[in-house]
Amino acid sequence: MRMGKTEEQFFDELMKRVDVNDAGAMYVLANDYRNGNEGLNQDQEKAEELCTKQAAELGSSQAHYHLGTQYDAEWNSKKSKIH
Repeated sequence: MRMGKTEEQFFDELMKRVDVNDAGAMYVLANDYRNGNEGLNQDQEKAEELCTKQAAELGSSQAHYHLGTQYDAEWNSKKSKIH
């Protein structure tokens, strides 16, 4: 539970922000999918999809950084350098 809200309330508010392309909300949701937080199943593919949308469409420096370090860890230097 975050800041006195139920998990459902927090998730509903988060999804409203995601729906209007709030990069910060997408980052939180991507981390929740990556780590299986807030009742979500871990889904690395969904987490990467959200980070890619943030980076490509919204210009989020956090998303670029995360993708860059992720690709570097996977030994994909070409994609790492892009981000």
